[in-house]
Amino acid sequence: MIPGFARFTRPSRRAWLALATATALLAYAAVLLWPFDWKPPEYVENKVEPLPEGGIRFAEPGIMRTYAPPEWVAAAMRTKELQVHLELRPLALEQTGPARIMTLSLDTSHRDLTIGQQGADLILRLRTPASDLNGTVDDAPVARIPNVFRSTRWLTVGLRVEPGQLELSVDGRVAARQRLPADPFENWEPSYSFALGNELTYDRPWLGEIRRAVVRAGDTKVEYARSPELETPENFWLLRSTPRLIPFQQINPRDMIANVFLFIPLGVLFGTWLGRRAGRRAWRAIVLLAAISVSFETLQLFIPVRSPSIDDVIANTLGGALGVLLGRWRASSVDHHSLSFRQRLGPADQRSRG
Repeated sequence: MIPGFARFTRPSRRAWLALATATALLAYAAVLLWPFDWKPPEYVENKVEPLPEGGIRFAEPGIMRTYAPPEWVAAAMRTKELQVHLELRPLALEQTGPARIMTLSLDTSHRDLTIGQQGADLILRLRTPASDLNGTVDDAPVARIPNVFRSTRWLTVGLRVEPGQLELSVDGRVAARQRLPADPFENWEPSYSFALGNELTYDRPWLGEIRRAVVRAGDTKVEYARSPELETPENFWLLRSTPRLIPFQQINPRDMIANVFLFIPLGVLFGTWLGRRAGRRAWRAIVLLAAISVSFETLQLFIPVRSPSIDDVIANTLGGALGVLLGRWRASSVDHHSLSFRQRLGPADQRSRG
């Protein structure tokens, strides 16, 4: 054996592992944080203005909201019927999010009802026994009417929900009918608050004017465009997205599986570093992988199109732990075969190979 060759190959192997680990971390950052649109939370003034003829104008990001559940929610759950009448016009023809015109929700992932604008399309999200907690079915809204907001003219939007069906109309014409369960409000969350012009997390603003916003359920009727029930906070933190802090409230099996497998290669690298070392160091590697996942999820708070989740951290950590075990098993197997080969060589053979 060439003198000093063993000393050269060992650091070389570590150098390659270090390079592979650094490359993997950069790749994970690219996947988890794309598209790198980093904007910190901003404390902004609520830009809500009254219309001269009555109503609300959202020329800039703003919100009008309640801090308690509306009374009509209980009436809708009791009677299984709900009607919404909106008279509005957009001030921008390409709004995304979807931008919230009207919402009854908790955050960007949990809602009972939302009417919004996505591009030029009218979007309806409605929680039913057939939908997820975000009021969507297979990640799609319950109803989507194309090209409703193709101009800044005044529009009338009507929604009627009753046992077994919903009807969505634009300017008096039925634009969509959908079959619903017999009790469409069976799994509504009665504690959610109501808002116009934005999400309750202040990160899905809609730019436009609302002349009427009437909600009727049973004997309860509220005209929110002129109602004193809505409050207008002077300022608010404009966040880009908010974390879901309760695990497994909205499980997407494909995302869970993807997040498990995503961290297995990184765990294999960490496990290869450890080799046959003590189990305590393996636990430290798993904790470090969990910390990496938490760091990436936290950074997603400042990316508009991403939403951090504790579920992703759990899945990433599980995948990393599996990778650590595979890496340690692989390193132990390689070391065992190397040791067995050297033991089979006699002293003379080893000298001749040297």
